[in-house]
Amino acid sequence: MKIEDLAVIGAQMSKNYSMDAILAAKGNVAYVLNSECTVLLQYIDVADVQDEVRWKSLDWERGTARMDGDEVVFSGESGGCKRTKRCSAPTTTFSQLEEAWKVLMVNYTSDTANLTMTAALAKEHLDDSLSHVEFWFENGTAVIKQRDLYSGTLITVELPSSKRQVGGFFSTKPQPFERTSLRTKDLLALLSLEASLTFCLGKNASTAKGTKFTAIISNCVYDSLYTVEELTNGWKEQEVRQGEQSPDTKAEGTEGTNQTQQGPNTNG
Repeated sequence: MKIEDLAVIGAQMSKNYSMDAILAAKGNVAYVLNSECTVLLQYIDVADVQDEVRWKSLDWERGTARMDGDEVVFSGESGGCKRTKRCSAPTTTFSQLEEAWKVLMVNYTSDTANLTMTAALAKEHLDDSLSHVEFWFENGTAVIKQRDLYSGTLITVELPSSKRQVGGFFSTKPQPFERTSLRTKDLLALLSLEASLTFCLGKNASTAKGTKFTAIISNCVYDSLYTVEELTNGWKEQEVRQGEQSPDTKAEGTEGTNQTQQGPNTNG
């Protein structure tokens, strides 16, 4: 994979899913972090980059890229003219992304592959106007649920029991897992990059693995997030808003109450 290919990926996430991304590459490894710090991708087959280079996805220009202090410089030639573009480089460095990746993989993710989901399924069945996608393991297979926490709208996608033994609408038979929620936008953005992804659903963060990349995705709690940045800094008690309904209480038709939920610590 070339740096130009990474730039296309970053631009695709930005344009189609409003995800302005930070990209950083060094050696044969590259990281892509979305602006909301909920998705971190790692590529390990990048054409060798001798010196670190990092940029914001919307700043990219075709040609070569190099660092000059705190700036990234893009240079290219066309029609006999040379074009140079200087931009402020992201303050987040390759080393910081590399360290975050190691911490998250060791402390927050699972290595058990639970299911392989196809992009075709996501495009056909997921409602991109709803903020979250819930994965449930029921009666030996995976079930997808999407809900509007405020209106009570609930969408459930499942296969008839007579067909569940072949793995349902997933390309492999799902393995048991705890209920997990991901942001719809994060899920669709990743599935737009490959035809299918294998998910390891963890308690606080999940991983998605394709043929070209591995991604760490922050799980959702109610309508809050464990972000990649926050997950590396520990936890604090986060109070749920008075009267807000959790997925559990919505499903049961009862009202939520003022309560605390373990949430991310942004203060270190």
